[in-house]
Amino acid sequence: MTDRQETKRQAFQRILEIRLPKILKGITILGNLSRKNQYEYTDLEAITLVNSLTKAVDGIAEKFGIQKKEQPVDAVVDATKVKSSQPLSSDARADIAWGLGMLINGDKSEAEILIKRGLSK
Repeated sequence: MTDRQETKRQAFQRILEIRLPKILKGITILGNLSRKNQYEYTDLEAITLVNSLTKAVDGIAEKFGIQKKEQPVDAVVDATKVKSSQPLSSDARADIAWGLGMLINGDKSEAEILIKRGLSK
């Protein structure tokens, strides 16, 4: 048998298959912090957590050369207008998380509706 070297493509796929599931599991575990029966947090803390993840994903997109569309200012959550003393309900968190996911994927109109609905609950 000949000893074949791994191609760059094969190395990428092999490492991706190892790293991506770990990252996704970590994000899922981080999401467990939203359990109101175990933890207490403010709206601002929840928004900061999601914004931190979003920035990290944006940084990865930039490294891969993926151009992200500019989002309109009114579609971005203004954390200074959020009541930081009130924890988010699970429904509100779900709306905001779903909305931020849509915003990341470029569906700004639906994202804006969900985020505003989540913040108004």
